[in-house]
Amino acid sequence: MSIALKDLTFSVRYMEVMAGLLNERGAPQSVLLDALHLTDAQLHDPHQTIDGEQYQRALVAALPYCWPGQSLSAQYLEHVPLTITGPLGLLLMACATLDEALTAVERYGTALFPAYFMRKEAIKDEVHIVVARLSDFGEVDDLLTEIVLGMFSKYELFLAEPLDGVELYFRHRQGPKGVALPSTMNCKVHYGALVDKVVFPKRLMAIKVSTKSRVMQVEVTRTLDQLLNQDLQAHPCSQQTIRVIRDLMDAGKDLHGDVVAERMGLSRRTLNRRLQEEGTTVAGVITKVRMSFAETLLLTTSLPVVDIARRVGYSEVTNFSRAFKRVYGCSPSACRDNVR
Repeated sequence: MSIALKDLTFSVRYMEVMAGLLNERGAPQSVLLDALHLTDAQLHDPHQTIDGEQYQRALVAALPYCWPGQSLSAQYLEHVPLTITGPLGLLLMACATLDEALTAVERYGTALFPAYFMRKEAIKDEVHIVVARLSDFGEVDDLLTEIVLGMFSKYELFLAEPLDGVELYFRHRQGPKGVALPSTMNCKVHYGALVDKVVFPKRLMAIKVSTKSRVMQVEVTRTLDQLLNQDLQAHPCSQQTIRVIRDLMDAGKDLHGDVVAERMGLSRRTLNRRLQEEGTTVAGVITKVRMSFAETLLLTTSLPVVDIARRVGYSEVTNFSRAFKRVYGCSPSACRDNVR
């Protein structure tokens, strides 16, 4: 289920990336303003928001000003400070460890950058941040994905130790100007992968954040929780429902429509109506979340199917296999075999 670009909402501060690139290349400010259909005052208004269509046009507008023969995503990443994500960036700097920071990315990332959903998974001796694209940005879709995953390299500046052994995986094929990360970061980049993700060796989770601040962490977490609660009331409803269901599943809670509605601050009837307007149901979203998680585990781990069934809430593997086949058209085992 792809979310239309016009239904996405971003803070205008994300445009500082394109503004910085265009300014460095001597482009007139009108290039960005014309792409966004904003005035200069709106561009610098901290309360201004833009939608996904404006974001897409801004990315495209900056392309002609990129240096030929160099990585496109690297040129954009040069102008991406960690603080571009606002309160989430402050929280990442205030966390005590890398593990805390990645947990914060999973919890708040989509609320601050709704084009992607990020899920943190501990798999054997690794920690995977699986990134799911929620919208299609057309010709700049792969570029934006490289920028989003490449931003993890920015975090090394705030860590007490280097991020040694990190790997980035992209579903798209490598173009003539693939992603380029800082030479100080010992990171491998893979293209044509099954999912978009960043993989950290689990040993790195204990790395301390040099800018940690417990007071700041509490203050910013409070702010982010307020934003998250506000976001749960916003459309598209299905996107927010997915996030709540994932939280309930992680906590081992029963996935019932009444529980989901209560967590979202809605009546069951209101939740049903809003989801019906978007062409789905509570049961449909619950199944989507379960099967999406199951697919990720099938493609990125060697866990037995029976264990995966339990991880996604099925006590009987036959019921899980039947549900998986309805969604993907093949059994869980066939899904895994098809990519070997």
